[in-house]
Amino acid sequence: MLLDLPSSASAIDFADNTNNNFKVRLPQKLVLETGQWEVGAMVAHILNKFYNIVAGEVTLLSRTSRAKQTHRVTPRFYRTPDFLLTEIRKTKQQWRFDSRSVSSLISMRYNKTTNKV
Repeated sequence: MLLDLPSSASAIDFADNTNNNFKVRLPQKLVLETGQWEVGAMVAHILNKFYNIVAGEVTLLSRTSRAKQTHRVTPRFYRTPDFLLTEIRKTKQQWRFDSRSVSSLISMRYNKTTNKV
């Protein structure tokens, strides 16, 4: 037996369904007799709608004044670390720290070989 159960199949009955957490109303009751049976997924479609950064922050610490400042990173899906750094570079232009622009204080690059920023 093969059942096709897409996450959008019962959108009216289950309005809170998401791609990764959903319920589907079957057209009739499914009774599985006692015995050996297995359930598995044949196909899973993964869309780029998942956030890989859900609660990101950049924290700046001053060595001289010991001041600390935290800025949030926009929660969303970032295709690569370079895309994330591009977002941080855009927003850091508005940040000020120890009365100076953060853009003039720090720079960040992603090293693809070491996989580090």
